[in-house]
Parts: sequence; C-alpha cells; structure tokens
Amino acid sequence: TTIKETPTGFDKIKNIEVCAPPSDPIINIDDIVKTYGDANFVLNPSSDSSGTFTYTIANSSVATVSGDVVTITGAGDTTIKVLQAAKDNFNAGTKTISLKVRKANPVITAVDQNKTIGDADFTITIDQP
Repeated sequence: TTIKETPTGFDKIKNIEVCAPPSDPIINIDDIVKTYGDANFVLNPSSDSSGTFTYTIANSSVATVSGDVVTITGAGDTTIKVLQAAKDNFNAGTKTISLKVRKANPVITAVDQNKTIGDADFTITIDQP
C-alpha cells in the first residue's frame, strides 16, 4: 500500500501486481516417413518457447535417438515423444509424432556363371550389404 498526499488530504493507493499464468508451448514438428537404410537424421522442432528439447522413441527395434539424432534400426512404425522443458513464461510441453520406416527394396547382384552339361554343380553366393 502506498500513501499519497493530495490537496484534499491523504489517499491510499494499492499497488497491484498482475501476473499471467504460464502458457503451454506450441511445438511444431511433422510426422516422419523414412526407408530402412536411410542416413541418420536430426529432429528439428520449433516452438514459441525457448525451453530445451529432449526425445524418446517408443520402439528401439525401429529407431533410437541420442540427443536430437535418430538412427534407424529396422522397418516398422513407432512414435517419437518430443518433450520441451519449462522456461520463463511457458510450461513444459510434449508432442507425439509418428515415425514410419518402410522396408528397403533389396539389391541383389551375383557373378555370372557358366555351366556346361556334365560340369560339377556350383554354388551361387549372395552377399547382403
């Protein structure tokens, strides 16, 4: 409370501090579709908050995450949970997106072989990359 002198006497003036509650952040990141064998990729969400991001992946047989780098480990579907820490006037926030990793088309190569009737059988070996 502040007391202020006026020409007609003293008036009491209340100082009122107005505080808005923290807001939930708006996290922007799209679902992701990749193919098995694709290179590692970086998660790059945006937000109206400057809180730091962390990530978790539900199914490590499809992908893993270290920091913000995702490594594909197999074909399939999973989810990525994007977590943003609370900061300044923003609450902590989360957004869950889907990650679909399609199967890769196989590439098969073999060395040409010739066989004449009566020759011994031979074996064809195919190496997987």
